[in-house]
Amino acid sequence: MGDINKEFGQRLRQLIDNEGLKDKHFAAKMGISPPRLSNYLSGRIPDDPLLLLKIADYFGVSVDYLLTGKSPWESGVYIDGKKVAEGTAEYYTLKELASVPPEDLAKIKAMMDMIRGQAERKKKAC
Repeated sequence: MGDINKEFGQRLRQLIDNEGLKDKHFAAKMGISPPRLSNYLSGRIPDDPLLLLKIADYFGVSVDYLLTGKSPWESGVYIDGKKVAEGTAEYYTLKELASVPPEDLAKIKAMMDMIRGQAERKKKAC
């Protein structure tokens, strides 16, 4: 891996340019000063994890991508510390869920809890 700081700055520059944004407008959207943005574009990684999340969310990329240029899926998918094999139903289900908005994930979880509860009630009834 190259210089993660320099690569972060280059990726951020590319994302800003791809959106056709001026630096000062992007800085304002992120709630930071233009000089602070300039530091990040020069390769200084934000020390505020929430700012990294805000930047990633704005561009629709992961923090992994901002820092490494790779998607989280390139590093592997893990459940309870065990790697999920690519090509399995679990892998593709998780990959699909990664693109679901948080408010919809809450609905999916509620449905799963309901189905799980029904299954447990059936099991107890037998």
